[in-house]
Amino acid sequence: MAEFTILLFLFLAVQFICEGASPTDQDAYPQILEHPQNGYLARDNPATLSCQADGKPKPTITWYHNGRKVKTMDEDPYSQKMLIEGGKLFFLRVIHQKDKSDAGVYYCNATNILGSAISRNATLKIAVLRDDFLHSPVQHKCFHRRQGQVQL
Repeated sequence: MAEFTILLFLFLAVQFICEGASPTDQDAYPQILEHPQNGYLARDNPATLSCQADGKPKPTITWYHNGRKVKTMDEDPYSQKMLIEGGKLFFLRVIHQKDKSDAGVYYCNATNILGSAISRNATLKIAVLRDDFLHSPVQHKCFHRRQGQVQL
């Protein structure tokens, strides 16, 4: 009798755990509503990439850059990126260096208990001003000569 009670208890415990983690009729697979867009980012300036997803339960958004998971400030305190409302990827400062660049292909992955949905790829390029254009224009004075005299 004790063995039967233990087996029944184990069966009910397993059934409770499994049913608690299973999807309900109201759950919905994730779907991407807004895909990230191709674009140019200005070096050393803030920028935002958008990815909006829906599903029930609400999906978790994960970003990828050139096929590798993007590390945000939550995972790496030295990161210049953070997730903000609605799954957007916010760049505190766009980086473009020889050994490290935010340029590349990005996509987002929305995941919940039913599965995941992957966005379209977005290619980001970094806009860098040449040194010629980094300085403000200097105001020049022009002189006009009229009949042997200079007029100011």
